[in-house]
Amino acid sequence: MSEVKAFTLDGITRVAEGADGVMCLKDLGFNHALVVITEDETEYDIIVLEPTTGKVRVKGGWFTQPTECKLTGATAGGSTLWMNRIAVGWCMEFWLKEHCTVTTLSVKIIGWRINPTITSSTLVH
Repeated sequence: MSEVKAFTLDGITRVAEGADGVMCLKDLGFNHALVVITEDETEYDIIVLEPTTGKVRVKGGWFTQPTECKLTGATAGGSTLWMNRIAVGWCMEFWLKEHCTVTTLSVKIIGWRINPTITSSTLVH
């Protein structure tokens, strides 16, 4: 008789958390600014407001104006599987209010904006 192995969601999550391309909101600070690009090249600017709860301000895609909501996490297209996470290859799920969620296409790139600082040594006179 062959051996049967059972996989639990907790076990899969523990393995996946160590994977590249996964960003956990609780590891970020207040006001941390991310830019996320999905497979259709849609750009989402995300500002972390409450890292432990997933409260963010997002603009891009369906969010035509900066909107406060909860980034519930990463999903394969159904309901959220990875709470408070953004992961390459997974969709992002945002919760706006009761019975109103927004799910993006799969994430292609997770990054952050670098705002260059102009100093007197970089000015041309």
